[in-house]
Amino acid sequence: MKKRILCLILAVLMLVPLVFTSCSNEASDEDIINNIISGGEIALTLSIWIPTDSDTNSTDFKDRLTEVQNEINAILLDKNYSTKVELVAIKDSEYEAKLAERFASMKVAVDKNGSAYATADKYINSAIKNELDMYELFYPPVLDSQMDIFLIRGYEDYVSHVNAGNTQKLDAYISQNGSLYSNIHKLIRPNILSQMKVNGNTFAIPNNHLYADKYQYVLIDKDIFDSQSEIDISSISSILDCKAYIEAVGAMGLSSVVPFVGTLNDAPGIAYMDKDNMIGGTLSNGAPASIIENEAYISYISMYKALQASSYVKEDLADGEKAAVKFFYGTKQDAEALADSYYLVKSTRPVATIDDVYSSMFAISSYSANYDRSMKVLYLLQTDEEIRTLLQYGIANKDYELNPNDDGEKVITIKDTAYKMNILYTGNGYYTYPGDGLTMNDWKPVKDVNYDMVVSPYIRLEYYLNSGKLSQADAEKLATLKEAVKPLTEELNASVEQMTLAELESFLSAYAIDIKATEASISTLTKKIEGLNIDITALKEKLAKETVEAEKTKLQASIDAKTATLNETNTELAKANALKAEHDANALVVKLHASSEYSQLIELYKQIFNNIK
Repeated sequence: MKKRILCLILAVLMLVPLVFTSCSNEASDEDIINNIISGGEIALTLSIWIPTDSDTNSTDFKDRLTEVQNEINAILLDKNYSTKVELVAIKDSEYEAKLAERFASMKVAVDKNGSAYATADKYINSAIKNELDMYELFYPPVLDSQMDIFLIRGYEDYVSHVNAGNTQKLDAYISQNGSLYSNIHKLIRPNILSQMKVNGNTFAIPNNHLYADKYQYVLIDKDIFDSQSEIDISSISSILDCKAYIEAVGAMGLSSVVPFVGTLNDAPGIAYMDKDNMIGGTLSNGAPASIIENEAYISYISMYKALQASSYVKEDLADGEKAAVKFFYGTKQDAEALADSYYLVKSTRPVATIDDVYSSMFAISSYSANYDRSMKVLYLLQTDEEIRTLLQYGIANKDYELNPNDDGEKVITIKDTAYKMNILYTGNGYYTYPGDGLTMNDWKPVKDVNYDMVVSPYIRLEYYLNSGKLSQADAEKLATLKEAVKPLTEELNASVEQMTLAELESFLSAYAIDIKATEASISTLTKKIEGLNIDITALKEKLAKETVEAEKTKLQASIDAKTATLNETNTELAKANALKAEHDANALVVKLHASSEYSQLIELYKQIFNNIK
C-alpha cells in the first residue's frame, strides 16, 4: 500500500508543539483526545458501516476486508484527502441492531463528556517518525464514540434516524450551485432525490439501482391487425385508440378470435390513496381526486362498457382462442420478447414504491469525526468507479476478474470467495459492474427504465399519517371519514361493474352535469331565500313603527315585491329539490359523490398532501 509521506520541515515542526504518540492501534480514547492540537493538517480515520452477505466471523473475509480497506485508503491518500477509512461490515440480519447499539453508545459518550468531541473540526494532528526517519501523519483508530458514514434501509428507519438526530443535513453541500457535490442532482433522478426530503431537508443520498421496471403494455396481434386493419399502427398510442379497431374485428366475427381481453381494473393511469379507500387519482396529480373525475378512468370504462354491450370483450381466453388486443404486465425486455407476434403500445410506466425508493441510502452520522471529510468520502461512493468496485467486488484477480469481450468491453467474472457484498448497499450502482458476466454498458437499459419511471405521489402518506405530525383532531376526523366512505367506494366499484353502457352514461352525465348544477343551484337559491327573509322581516319591523301614510305605502310595496320574489325563488328551489330527489333515486351518486363525508375526506387528504415534505 502506498503511503503518503509528509516531509515536514523541522523548523516548522519546532514552532508547533507536537505531542507524539505511538502508532499502535491500541491507543486509548483518552490518549487520542490528549493528542488533539491546533493548526496544521488534520489526519482522520472515518468509519463506513455497511451490511454484508459474507460470514463476518470468517478469517478469510476479515483478511479480504482489510485488504479492500487498505486499497481504498491508498486511493484516498493519492487524492490528498488526509483521510483513511475503516470498513465496518456487519452481518445483514444483525445490521440494524448493531447500528442502534452504536448510536446508543455514542450518545452516552456525548452525555458523559458534555460535548460531541468526535464532531470537533480539529480532531487529530499528531506526527510520528517512520522507518525512514521521516515524519508522517498519524491516523488514529476510530473511537468508540464515533461513526461517520452509515447505510439506511427503509423509509421508516430513515425517518427514525432523522427524528432521533442521528443524521447530518446535506443540503448545504448538494444545493450549492457550482460545487462539486451539486453534481449529485445529475447523478440521482430529481424525482428520487426529492423523496429524501424530511421537513424540507435532505439527510441521505440514495444509491442508484433499478427502482421499478413493470410496465403495462397493450399487445396488438400482428397477424390479425395486418390482415384485417386499414388503420396505421403508428396512430395507436393507447388502449383508447384501439376502440375502432376492436369493433372492426368484432364485426368480422373471426373464428376463435376475441376482439379484446381485459377487465375494468386494467384502466390506465389510476392510483389509489390507500388500500382502505378507493379514491382514485392519476399519478401525475400529486393529490387525491375522485375516481369519477379521472378522465383516463372514465374514458376506459366507457369504452369497456361499449365493447361489453357488443360482446366484444372477455376477461380471459378459453383454450384455442387468441386475442386481437390484450394487456401485458412486465418488464420492457419481457414485452420486447413478444415483438415478433405483437405490436407493443406502452400504456403505463413503472411506478416506484416506498420500498423501491428507500431501499438503500448513505447518511453522515451526527457523531462523525468530520462532516466535510465524510461528505467527500460519501461522494466518492457515488462517483468513483475504482472505490465502488473495490467495496462491492473485492480485490481484482482474487475476488473477481475483468476480461475483454468481442467488442473490447470489460466483462466482470465474480469468483466464489469469502468476500460477498450486496450491490444495493455499497454506493451508486451505476459506478460499478451490474453483476457477474456483465459490462458497465449493461447499465444503459436500467438507466432508460429509471428515466421512464414515476414515483407514486402517495409514497409516504401512511408514514406521514403515523408520524405524529397530524393534529389529533385531523387524525380523528380522518379515521371517521375513512370509515364512513369506505363502504360507499366499495359500492361505487361494484355498481360500475354491474352497469350497462346506457346506465353508465346516464350515471356519468348525472354526476358531471345535473348533480353539480343542481347542488350549485340549491345552494344559491337557499342563500337568496335567506336574504329575502331577512329583508322582509326588517321592512315589516320598520312598517310597524312608521306613522306617515305615504311612507307606509312605500314600505308595503317593497314588502309585496320582495314577497313575490321570495315566492318565485321558493318555487325554483322546490323544482331544484325535486330534481335532486330524482337524482337521489340513484343511490350510487347520492351516497358517494353528493355525500358531505366524501367531499370532506377529499379536502382533508389534499390538506395532508400539502403538508407532506
